[in-house]
Order: sequence, then C-alpha cells, then structure tokens
Amino acid sequence: MKRNKAVIALCLLMALIITASAQTFRYEMALKPVPADGFYKIVLNSDVLAAVSPDLRDLRITDNKSRFIPYIREAKQIIDANEFTPLSIMANITDTAGNTVLDIENTTGNGIANVSFFIKNTYAERQLSVSGSNDRGKWFIIREDILLTPAVGYDRDEFMQSIAFPLSTYRYLRFVIRNNKSDALNIVSAGLINNSSAREMPPTYITHTAPTTTQKDSSNGNSYIYIDQNNANFIEQLSIDIAAPPLYERPVTLYRLDEFAQAYLQVRSFTLSSKGDRSFIIPATTAQSLMLVIENGDNLPLSVSGVSLGYLPKTIITYLEKGKDYSLLLNAADATPPNYDLEQFRDSIPQDAPLLTYEPIEIIEGKTETEQKDSKAIIWIAIIAGIGLLGFFTFKLAKDMNEQKGVG
Repeated sequence: MKRNKAVIALCLLMALIITASAQTFRYEMALKPVPADGFYKIVLNSDVLAAVSPDLRDLRITDNKSRFIPYIREAKQIIDANEFTPLSIMANITDTAGNTVLDIENTTGNGIANVSFFIKNTYAERQLSVSGSNDRGKWFIIREDILLTPAVGYDRDEFMQSIAFPLSTYRYLRFVIRNNKSDALNIVSAGLINNSSAREMPPTYITHTAPTTTQKDSSNGNSYIYIDQNNANFIEQLSIDIAAPPLYERPVTLYRLDEFAQAYLQVRSFTLSSKGDRSFIIPATTAQSLMLVIENGDNLPLSVSGVSLGYLPKTIITYLEKGKDYSLLLNAADATPPNYDLEQFRDSIPQDAPLLTYEPIEIIEGKTETEQKDSKAIIWIAIIAGIGLLGFFTFKLAKDMNEQKGVG
C-alpha cells in the first residue's frame, strides 16, 4: 500500500513538472476561416517575423483543440536543373598567401562570359580575379577586382552567384579569391546557365517605413549614424545612401541596440565602397534602434543622406480543414524547432496552394514575462521537491525491507 502511494505521488509530481515546463507562447494571431479542406500558404509578415526566432522555432499552428498542426516552410528553387550545366572543378586549393585558387575547365567548346557558383550561405564578402589558360601553365588576366557580395539562400543553406567577365575561349579559367587571412568560402559547385531567362531572379525585399537617422562625426575619425524606427522590426537588409564624396571606400560596422542590456551589439562588418553595391544582406535581427560606425581614417566624413531597412517575407504551407478554428502561436523562449513528417512529402504538396491571411497580433492573456519567470520557478521547486520525495520513499522502503528481514 505504501509503495502504491509513493508511485502515485511521484506520478503527480512528474505531471506538475511537465505542465510547468510546457512551451509558453506570448502572442497569438487568429487565422481567417478556412473555406475548404486543403493545403494553404500563410505569408509571415513583419509583425510575425519580429515576434519569433529567425528559424521559426517558436512558431506553431494550433487548432480549436489546442493541437499543433504540422507545417513546412516554402522553399524557392534556385534554378531548374535542366537549365544548369556543371563545369569540372580541376583544383580548389589555398595558396601560400591564404587565397582560394579555383581552376575550372570549360568543356563546352564554346566561349563563355560568366560562371555561376553555388556557395554555402555566408555574410562575408570577398574580392576575386579571373585568369585564363589553355595549358594550366601560363595564365592571362581576364578581369580583376570583382566584388563577391555576401548572400544567403532563401529557405536553403546555399545561394547562387554569377561572375561576369569578357567573353573567353580559354579552356581553363582560374578564380583567385582573396580571403585576407580569413576562412575561405565554401564553394559547392560551378557551372553555366543555359538559358539567360533562367537566371536566378534577385529576391524582392519589403522596405520598412523610413527610419530617422542622425549623424555624428567624431574627432577620433569615425562617423556614428544612429538609426531609429517607430517600433522593433525584423531586418535582413540594409541600404545606405551617400551624398558625398563621389569616391570612397570605408570599413563599416553595424550594431543593434539591445533594449534589455541597454548596449549596442555587433551585427555585421562590411566595406562601403563607391565601386560596389550599397545594399547589404545582414544576419536576421529584430531591433528598433541601430548604429552604423564608419571608419573615415584621414578622409573627410561621408555624408549619409539616408538609410533603408528591409526583409524577405517567409511563407509556410499547412493542411487545414473547413469548419475548424486555427491560430498562430508566437514567441516561446523555451521552444525547440518542430520536427514534422510533412517535410518528407514536400514534393506532393501543390505549389499553387491558396493564401490564407490572419487577424492582427494579440498578447495571450496571462502569459506575461512575470508569469513566465514564475513558471520556471515552479519547475525548480517541483524538481527539488521530487528529489526530496524520492529520497524519502527510498529511505522508507529500505527501512521496511530491513524490518521484514528482522522479522524473518
């Protein structure tokens, strides 16, 4: 009888721990009514993306029975395999100066004017040069000082970048990427795009409302650009407009203001140059205030005329049933990425699924930060109590067994 009581007590205690440790979501967005059973696309806007982690680990779809509904992220195909001709990479080495030396053989028998690379996602930028040879012994320069701009794949772990150069009939092409004593880029493959219309289209970023910018030029040679928005936004792209001078090349570091720590945290460093694009992909971040630090050196400060911030909308696909109510749950500090078997059936899901929208974001009643902290406190109290209770029943059980032996 005593053992049964102990088991019941431990089961109740474990139930308390599990309940207390359940994922606590802070926000909810009700989905619009589902017109018919089937797959639907849900485009996640800035409000949603600002409330969740960049990898969507704390985003769930729930039905009217509080059950989580599986979903997958829409993955955009980089390019059709039929439109891409792979080229043989003869060598991919690092020379004594730390540069990446990539030799590619042109087996088409025709002249080419660009090569496309598939590169693992990176926020690093590099400069490279292209040379040609017919024997891999003597090389001739084709183009130099090409800026390889950083990018990331959209819902993939790699992206495609094309390098253009004057038409060349050399059998071998050598790409020398200057790493400047940093780690090399992970180049997966190289090839040619067969159809010019099949080139990867650049992503369309959605621009946030123009922020307020304030520039302060310091005597230490740096310019500080303070960027303030009306509220915290999800950001993946930064564009900078320079009014003067016409020619420049400056190191720049972007910081975001951590509201809790009241300190600026580094987001990314890059080079701002009149020779290159002034739009930069940055690690996904949510912030209301940011700061740019421009290192002017001995030069006159740049005159920053404006800054714009943008993001790429994300889309999820899920199967919903007519007559049921669904909601998006957002922002749980203890959430882990979901693992749905729907991912294994991606090829069977129609790509033309209709869109389903949602209501404005709402704070879930009773899910305040204080209560979340209280929930964690309950977990620790329950764990400590469980250890104590387990020790007590172990002691009692041992004592009872010793008494039974004594009676025997």
